Amino acid sequence: MVIRAFRNIFNTICSLMVYIRNVLCVLMIFFILFKKHSRIKLPFTATSVRALLNNIDSIGSNVYIGKNARFGISRNATFKIGAGTWIGDDFEVSCNNSIEIGKNVLIGRRVFIGDTIHQYGNIDKPVITQPMSENGYVKIEDDCWIGTGACILPNVIIGKHSVIGANAVVTKDVPPYSVAVGIPAKVIKKYDFERNQWVKVKE
Repeated sequence: MVIRAFRNIFNTICSLMVYIRNVLCVLMIFFILFKKHSRIKLPFTATSVRALLNNIDSIGSNVYIGKNARFGISRNATFKIGAGTWIGDDFEVSCNNSIEIGKNVLIGRRVFIGDTIHQYGNIDKPVITQPMSENGYVKIEDDCWIGTGACILPNVIIGKHSVIGANAVVTKDVPPYSVAVGIPAKVIKKYDFERNQWVKVKE
């Protein structure tokens, strides 16, 4: 009985210490962002508040991240957001290795960006018990617009000043100055610098 009571007290103290540490990390995150004139709206969640704090210096000035953001960032991962980027509510990121979002990027609501997926090669094991993929990356270059509900999957580069349509699923690179829509996303327009206008891509 005494051992059980001691164990309960010990577990309560440990939980309280973790809670206090996370609160201190969140306060540090807000303080660092405040100095950059950037902000993350409450509430937000992170699988590791410490990992988010470790990457907070890689978030530029005048960045806005809407409420209900979910940050899944591994301990040794690299997560960057360039200056002037605006991200809508319900943003979700799964960063196991490297995700870079450029400057002045506009990201709509309910957008998911992930550089990792569950491996599923072993059919004798449930997918949930198999490891996450490693060494993936996502790079969104400057001045892009990512539409509401878009899903950006691993090993993708979205070129400068490109537009990703609402609810698109991006599974491969999108060239600079392109418009890509659909599932999977396909380029339907490119900017013609000789004609100074957007032109449809012939199928």
